[in-house]
Amino acid sequence: MNLYFKSNLFKKLKICGQFNKGFIISKIDLFNYALFIIDQHAADEKSNFEKYNKIFTMKSQKLISKMDLELSPAQIHIIKKYEGIFLANGFDIEIVEEPINKKRKINFNKEHNYIQNNKNIDNKKETWFNYNFPRPQRIWRILASKACRNAVMVGKTLNTTEMIKIKKKLSLLQNPWNCPHGRPTIKYIINNIDVQKSFKNYYLKLYDEITNLTLTKDYESYRYLFHNHIFFLIMCSKPLLGPVLKFN
Repeated sequence: MNLYFKSNLFKKLKICGQFNKGFIISKIDLFNYALFIIDQHAADEKSNFEKYNKIFTMKSQKLISKMDLELSPAQIHIIKKYEGIFLANGFDIEIVEEPINKKRKINFNKEHNYIQNNKNIDNKKETWFNYNFPRPQRIWRILASKACRNAVMVGKTLNTTEMIKIKKKLSLLQNPWNCPHGRPTIKYIINNIDVQKSFKNYYLKLYDEITNLTLTKDYESYRYLFHNHIFFLIMCSKPLLGPVLKFN
């Protein structure tokens, strides 16, 4: 099964339960069943990070003397185009007109820790992280650290409402796929077609037994099967999954 997972599919994910007090098992039902695992800490951290990045405005300390930078017309155009980003990151900019045969000057009034020379400005990969709203590396790390500390930790038991809340917050993010430290928030595991192909003889027989249990409602026998074949049952026993989870 080929599945290109877009952010709008988060709404179709159904929570199956929590695994190892660190991961949320979820299932999506389109043409077939597909199983996904959500990292509860990374997902909540990413949600926090986007919130902090959106509302954060840098408060700068003005320099005693301004820093004059000679820039080309193309660089001046970029400065003007993204002036709001510079201001939000604490850079006060003043453009000084120069004769045509000279480069125009930019006066930066900002604590000098973030920009030390022209080389740092040209080499933006060393200075900036371009994520939705670009930030200097130091600011990025501060926001990422704060988001991490305030996120749901691995080892915390979550109820269904809390798991749904984490999944819902992921669906609202601009870039929900990994936390600011690079850890994936959601991972595809397997789908029911692959399960049936890999374990055709044994698990197809087990599937038939589960179908029979739907009719007999022999939950005591089903309890044994559920604990020994949990992933397969999540994938293949949708009609019986609700009563069984309540029973367990």
